[in-house]
Amino acid sequence: MDTFAGSTEELDRKSFTTGLTLTIIGMLIFGALISVLNNAFMNELDESRLTKIHRKIDGAFEMPSYSMNARRFMTKHKMTSHARGYTIEDLEFELEMSRDDIIASINLFQGFRVRQVFEPTTYIAVEKLNSNKPFGTLEDRQLPITLLATLPLSARYLGHFSYVLAENMPANYLSNDFFDGGHLDNTRRRSFTVNEDNLKFVSLEHPEHQAFYDSLQKLNEQTALFIYNGYTKSKEHSVEVSCATTHAVSNAKDVCRDIPNFQTHFAKFQADTEALKVSVALDFDKMKDTHLSLNVHRNFTKPVLNIYPSDKYLGIVSEPKYYRLMKAILDFVRAVGSEFKNQTKPSSVPKRPPNE
Repeated sequence: MDTFAGSTEELDRKSFTTGLTLTIIGMLIFGALISVLNNAFMNELDESRLTKIHRKIDGAFEMPSYSMNARRFMTKHKMTSHARGYTIEDLEFELEMSRDDIIASINLFQGFRVRQVFEPTTYIAVEKLNSNKPFGTLEDRQLPITLLATLPLSARYLGHFSYVLAENMPANYLSNDFFDGGHLDNTRRRSFTVNEDNLKFVSLEHPEHQAFYDSLQKLNEQTALFIYNGYTKSKEHSVEVSCATTHAVSNAKDVCRDIPNFQTHFAKFQADTEALKVSVALDFDKMKDTHLSLNVHRNFTKPVLNIYPSDKYLGIVSEPKYYRLMKAILDFVRAVGSEFKNQTKPSSVPKRPPNE
């Protein structure tokens, strides 16, 4: 039968084709929506699972030490801490989770550092980060002593050692946790320790570094004594101490003359760490002109005490010995710091040149 629009057969064929096309399109759209919703649901489930894993890892670090003797020592001396670190195998077996899940949760939520260690054996270590700034960590406790650390990324457990040291002192704390002159990631390949920008504390092309300087200048307003916590590559188990002063010295008796009663405090420190070789360097004699601690002293005219424990000692020593060293340094720094009570006064800070 013919109609104005065409034969009935042709109309049926067109209607069928149109209907089939619309049905296929509808199925494709519905399938795509289902796929998107399913992926979102699965991602939500995966994120929820990784959240639980991350919480378990965080919980493991709440224990200050796996050593009973170390925990007793800390309790006796009223020290607080979180775990120094774990091997990734520790977390795998004791928390019953896969290595892939551990790394995935850390990559997703941050809060920890995973590093490969080669001494005394090769293993993967996991350390806790307390970072709260793009450059690392700022803890402004409104105190007259400020501890600086720019090398936690370079030496295992140095970040833990310096953070817990400042926490127990107590002292303000400023650290670079993410940047290093030898970093494989070129966006993080920058030294905060030795850098031309340290001369005036200005780094206009590197916002994270400038944020570090801004924090440093703010802390300077309340700081009477700066502590710089680095490390030495000495093969011996040792601690090196040096001071920034305005005087040239020729013998150890004159070192740190800007710090009252330094020799008395240092002698006790040596006695407390008799198992280690403790030495004092002569007035930054080995320090580069662009080193941060040297320029903290020059720009702020404040005394700076440098404490460099051996990186090998921090990395391999037993937990009880690790915390005994920390206690000895705490007593030493507290004694030195006591010489500067009520001496805090604002000092001029270097002004930034105009941004041309």
